[in-house]
Amino acid sequence: MFERAEISMRERIFDCTTLEEVKSKVSEEIARIPWCGERECGLAMEEEVGAGILGIPEGNIGKGAGKCPVCNKETGNMAIMAQTY
Repeated sequence: MFERAEISMRERIFDCTTLEEVKSKVSEEIARIPWCGERECGLAMEEEVGAGILGIPEGNIGKGAGKCPVCNKETGNMAIMAQTY
């Protein structure tokens, strides 16, 4: 049962590189986007998208290469963003 839930969750996570891509995904899915980890950048991302940063997951889901969409710094962290109710 846990394995099915994990597979279902992974199928709903989409990699994004821009905040526009995140906006198009977060109403129905979960977005994964590079984030430098700076509070100011996180707040700006949440404001722009209208969704929350749920954190940087442990393991491979939280790792990846890219640039923070706010400050443009290279990062190896991938944040998860989704609508919260």
